[in-house]
This record gives sequence, C-alpha cells and structure tokens, in this order.
Amino acid sequence: MNQWERLSSTHLEEKEEKKFQRLFVQTVKKLQTEGLKWGAGEHERKGYFLVVEENRAGGWFVHIVPAQLRTLFEEMNQKSPNAFLGFSVLAGEHEGKPLRASCFGVKCDLLAKSLANSTKRCWSYRWSKSKAAPHYRR
Repeated sequence: MNQWERLSSTHLEEKEEKKFQRLFVQTVKKLQTEGLKWGAGEHERKGYFLVVEENRAGGWFVHIVPAQLRTLFEEMNQKSPNAFLGFSVLAGEHEGKPLRASCFGVKCDLLAKSLANSTKRCWSYRWSKSKAAPHYRR
C-alpha cells in the first residue's frame, strides 16, 4: 500500500476531526490577520504538531499534523519534498512568498465546509450589526 492509500484509509474519530477543523479555521484566520509568527521547523502542541516549511511549492506552508499521523506525514514529506500533501488554503504572503495552511489527515470537504461556515457566520454577524441591516423588534 502506498502512502496516499494509507492516508486515505486513515480516519480520525469524529471528535478529533471537529477539533482539527476548528484549529484549521483558527490558524487560517490568525495567518490572515497576524501573519506568520512561528519560525520554520516543527512546533509541538498538545495532540498535534505545527510544521512550518519555508520552501514547499515556492512558498511558506503551515501544516497542522495530528500526533498519530506524524510518521506518515514525515514519510510523505521526504518522498515528495515539493508536492502538496493534501488540501491547503492560501492565507496571505510572508516575505514575498505565498503563505498556505493545511491540515494533514482531515478530509478536504470537512475543512472547506468549516472555512465556509466560519466566513458565513462572520458575514451574517457583521450584516446584523450594520446600519444597512433591517432591525426587527422581538
């Protein structure tokens, strides 16, 4: 079984998936507002790793890697040093290069829905607070 097949057959528990979906959205938003605050390398957190790479596909990458998938991530990273290792989002620029975020091992559709839902909530909240929004009495 090759690494892509191993990755596709890996499943996180639903609770873990939701945790990483929230973490992905928070990381993307933080990168968009504050930029890249971590140096290149591996940063251990509780239950996951942030892997910051300076030169993947010509830009900066921040990978969120669940602790249980670290070995597979490292294997894929070594065999494909410039390839995308799954779903990623352009979050801005750092030092004149694209800055992307990814969450290794979480399904693309779940990550995309999480981002879309967070943006929709933000937009609807701003709309409800704006003067253009209709105000209804309760």
